[in-house]
Amino acid sequence: MRNSRLQSDRHDEREDDIVSRIAHGPWCGRNPVKSMAIFALCLVGSVLCASVLMKDRSNNKNIRIVRDFKPLKNDGQKDNRSLPVEVQQDKFLGGLIAEGFDEKSCLSRYQSLWNQKRKQTRRPSSHLISKLRDYEALHQRCGPLTDSFKKALRYLNSNNHEISSNSTDCKYVIWVARDGLGNRMITLVSAFLYAILTQKVLLVDHRTHISDLFCEPFPGTSWLIPSDFPPMIKSFDVNSPRTYGYLLKWKKLRSVIPPYLYLYLGNNNNEYDKRFYCDEDQTVIQKVPWLVVKSNVYYIPSLFLMPSFQEELRNLFPEKDTVFHFLGRYLFHPTNSVWKSITSYHNAHLANADERIGIQIRIFRTNPDPFDQILHQILACVIKENNLLPKISAKTRKPGTIPSGKSNKTKAVLMTSLDSRYYDLIDRMYVEGSTLTEEIIRVYQPSSEWKQNTANRSHNMKAWEEMYLLSLTDKLVTSSKSTFGYVPQSLGGMKPWILYRPEEYNASNSKPACQRALSMEPCFQAPPALDCKTGERVDFSKIVGYVRHCEDMNWTAVFLSGSVLFSVLMKDRSIDQNTRIVPDFKPLKTDHQGENHPQEAAAKSSPTPNQGENNTREVDAKPEELDKKSSLTPNPGEENRPREVDAKPEELDKSSSLTLKEGEKHNALVEVQQDKYLGGLIAEGFDEKSCLSRYQSLWKNKGPQIHRPSSHLISKLRNYEKLHRRCGPHTESFRKASQDLNASIHNNNNNFSISSDCKYVIWTARDGLGNRMITLVSTFIYALLTQKVLLVEPGAHISDLFCEPFPGTSWLIPSNFPPIIQNFGKDSPKTYDYILKWEKPGSVIPPYIYLYLAHDYTEEDKRFFCDEDQTFIQKVPWIIIKSNLYFVPSLFLMPSFEKELNKLFPKKETVFHFLGRYLFHPTNSVWSSISTYYNGYLARADEKIGIQIRIFKTNPDPFDKLLEQILACVIKENDLLPRINGEMKKAETPELAKSNRTKAALMTSLDSRYFDAIKMMYQEHSTQTGEIIRVFQPSNETKQRSSNRDHNRKALSEMYLLSLTDKLVTSSKSTFGYVAQSLGGMKPWILYRPEEYYASNPGCQRALSMEPCFQAPPTLDCKTSKRVDTGKIVEYIRHCEDMNWTWGLKLYDQDDEP
Repeated sequence: MRNSRLQSDRHDEREDDIVSRIAHGPWCGRNPVKSMAIFALCLVGSVLCASVLMKDRSNNKNIRIVRDFKPLKNDGQKDNRSLPVEVQQDKFLGGLIAEGFDEKSCLSRYQSLWNQKRKQTRRPSSHLISKLRDYEALHQRCGPLTDSFKKALRYLNSNNHEISSNSTDCKYVIWVARDGLGNRMITLVSAFLYAILTQKVLLVDHRTHISDLFCEPFPGTSWLIPSDFPPMIKSFDVNSPRTYGYLLKWKKLRSVIPPYLYLYLGNNNNEYDKRFYCDEDQTVIQKVPWLVVKSNVYYIPSLFLMPSFQEELRNLFPEKDTVFHFLGRYLFHPTNSVWKSITSYHNAHLANADERIGIQIRIFRTNPDPFDQILHQILACVIKENNLLPKISAKTRKPGTIPSGKSNKTKAVLMTSLDSRYYDLIDRMYVEGSTLTEEIIRVYQPSSEWKQNTANRSHNMKAWEEMYLLSLTDKLVTSSKSTFGYVPQSLGGMKPWILYRPEEYNASNSKPACQRALSMEPCFQAPPALDCKTGERVDFSKIVGYVRHCEDMNWTAVFLSGSVLFSVLMKDRSIDQNTRIVPDFKPLKTDHQGENHPQEAAAKSSPTPNQGENNTREVDAKPEELDKKSSLTPNPGEENRPREVDAKPEELDKSSSLTLKEGEKHNALVEVQQDKYLGGLIAEGFDEKSCLSRYQSLWKNKGPQIHRPSSHLISKLRNYEKLHRRCGPHTESFRKASQDLNASIHNNNNNFSISSDCKYVIWTARDGLGNRMITLVSTFIYALLTQKVLLVEPGAHISDLFCEPFPGTSWLIPSNFPPIIQNFGKDSPKTYDYILKWEKPGSVIPPYIYLYLAHDYTEEDKRFFCDEDQTFIQKVPWIIIKSNLYFVPSLFLMPSFEKELNKLFPKKETVFHFLGRYLFHPTNSVWSSISTYYNGYLARADEKIGIQIRIFKTNPDPFDKLLEQILACVIKENDLLPRINGEMKKAETPELAKSNRTKAALMTSLDSRYFDAIKMMYQEHSTQTGEIIRVFQPSNETKQRSSNRDHNRKALSEMYLLSLTDKLVTSSKSTFGYVAQSLGGMKPWILYRPEEYYASNPGCQRALSMEPCFQAPPTLDCKTSKRVDTGKIVEYIRHCEDMNWTWGLKLYDQDDEP
């Protein structure tokens, strides 16, 4: 017994040491660019078998490349565990759901995944079912677009407030949104129950993305307020003069019933507002035809304390803690778009696990950073105190092995948090170590949004998906006071383990990390405290046996508890004082600009291993999809040498920990100071703190830069900066030029005079960020050549993405600039095309002109590239350019520019390389994301491989073909990544341990399936070279959203990260890839378009230039107007590789090899 106890203590010591070391690693910082949601059709189960993943196209049977891979299909035919459609038991959720809905319009209503959980023990009462049917009939009679609704609306719009309320037979409760989605859902259920009790019709505010999240809950009608509804629901808050509390306080309630009334039931309402919970006040309130309710709390418990409602509520809910469970399942059915994401994720990651554990993390106070404390707390709760997850064995996994125990039971851990660091560490823990129980643990986190963005539709859709997925788990851990946690626990019918607030938890004392809830109901966090009759304070939790204070509120609020719960006692949660979880754990800190920002932790400090050590790191940016029998194993020889990454309680003893040299830490951004000014491109004198990326460029980490800017280019840039300071926004010259422009607009361009010697080129945005960046460089070089000042449109998120590039001035157009840049398109009357066709350029110079240079421009627009036309164009004071093309190559073909361009760029393919590095410095917020991700996942690899995937045609789905093509390109044809051993799950062989070099493969795509497949391949198999391959994908946005700021910030982060790789694979015709290759100074391997690829052909070809391609150049000779092959005029301009060498133009250097 003593030996057993001693062994246990040793395990605990190892556990502490392992997690502490991992938490100090570079991956400990937040990964802010991490995937926001991982959707649809990933690899699970048998799809990962060798016969599917590995099929060689060579004759060597021992070397295989993934070829016949088939993604998981949801065809409703076979796997009754992974396909929700087939599970039809209790289709109507025990009678909650009515028949007669159109099933196709809302697949989730009758395909509920809740039916796949354990047998449902809670059944709705017959009285509740009857009440719901009665309510549906009422809603069909009184809902929007009915005669009764129109009649009630006329009464509402009437100025005659003396009209009796009997003039309408329908009354309404309007729900108005407040705070996050969790708050909205608990208040919707509260408002709906109140409507049922008072026979009113529930309507919801249509401005809150409700229709994007939930199907209509009531058959044959709608709960959405029509868009032309009177604006009385706008700007309603606690101080509105129509609130019940306001009218009561100032004694403005009269005998005449008002047409509408505001009920403010938020957490900050006053004692007058709380009279809503008094029966005598309800007598008045219920007579009002239109009640507008705003709340952020679950106020149902106080309804149970009102005598007028008590009996009815008892009949509706004999089991008191089922209110939200039933009404939530009745109201909240995900729309088809949300349902597709939920089912895809569930089937790919959760469905086949033997047990599913949910961990929901909500952090309310982030200063000081509670990361270390919460990590301690989570591990104590789920491992030490409650055995929700197993402890880690002292033995490390050997290459190619799986646990060989009694059952190899699998557990899927679903984590949700705005912060991905908790997922990173717990995932690593189980990836690196085997468990004492020999269970296989898979850890997933669908998204990490960094911050709550309640007004964003996409954010709310992801939040709803994650709540639903959490409700499908078997056991759940939630955060105190989090409405996000209340929803899944109630929908899923679970009594969760509730994590104490970090400020209430201390690992050094005997207080447990979490406690088991006694009810699955949400907590009413701000209940009334005064007696309705006496006005004295009263403890409402002692009035009836089924209403008590909440566990997560230090027993200060109210919750419902069914009688069955009284026999449930919490386990003994005493903690052995001799054992600790994660002792002395310190998270990475940063004092960057005086802020303690977890996102920047890795950028400020990351440990460096001892020189000469071959360190393996396994930092996974996304969830794994291993089947029940699979395991991720370390590479050969890893168990015999120091390990840099371990992550779980009781894994390795301290002798196996990685030792760091005293004080040996490095910062990949600051420490490498060589060539701080990028060879003279960057001017001195900037405020470094305002734009850290300008002088901390990570490109210097790639080694000696082989391309150096010419002295003529450097001189030209300094001269331009002087011009911009003299003529830029807020200068006297700019003011005069703007006045001239305004005057010409007001005078219809008559009597136009020029009082400023400055001329301007205004860049306007079009299409995605890649297009925007290549056109910005094109426009800037045109400005350099013509001595004009470059200004950029302010509405394109430019200031959120890039620092100001020119010292002492701005390139952003002021907000009060004349509206000439709005609605500029191909057919605008001021385009050069229009002028040539209808006005003919003459002696009168217009004040401004539009240059439309996009791919669909006309032959007249293309005259921009003719010298004789430039004579006229360059005289115009204001030029507005809109383009989605990199038109620099055609500028080299113009005699008036050719000589100057040759002096600026002796090496022709360095145009974007230099000007992109000059112009595009990520803002501090974007830089924090880039540097954190780079330091956490890429910096330590011996070689970094970038794979950029852009799919233009998605129908038919190119996944199978494109995956085969990628693998052919990077493995078989070009050895960018090593081949894997054909045999799966075999013991290691000596020849595998040759080098233990590490390669980091960075993948970017809107579709995560390619990442999932390639990552899984290297997790499941050792490599023939012995190299360790780590595969990462920072995000998967599923679709392009060029107008979304966060989407563009992620896009810039990923382009920059790709530019930091050593070798790069890009997709044909992708401007996203053009930017990365040019900034990084690389000639990529270009994947053919899937429709052009056949297995007998190569998967990709090597580019001969790092420049972007001009995809739609002019083809007519300026003088003869005859078609000419512009790819054969000069030797350094040829057609583009990714356009089959027959189209497009690109700058090349003859003497360069790939």
